[in-house]
Amino acid sequence: MKPFNHYNNCHFPHLLGIFATMVQAVPGKFIEKGIAHYGGVLDTELQALIAKAGFPYEPYLFKDGRMMLVNRELNFGFLYSSKDEVMEKLVLEG
Repeated sequence: MKPFNHYNNCHFPHLLGIFATMVQAVPGKFIEKGIAHYGGVLDTELQALIAKAGFPYEPYLFKDGRMMLVNRELNFGFLYSSKDEVMEKLVLEG
């Protein structure tokens, strides 16, 4: 059985591919609630890599495989469908 996430119960399966790769903006008032509700754990290895590149984001990996990058300074986050998607989007070379 697959772990539960909102993609498994999608009412529009033909759109699944589109939504599975979309980044969602997360307003600050939902960040802590989301981390607690979805069992978010700070990915310290990725955080060190992001900090070394000079980006002010904290990466939280959720139990369902999604990842949220949180910018505490701006009180805002970005929700990705997976850690792999975050890694594909990161450009750490100048």
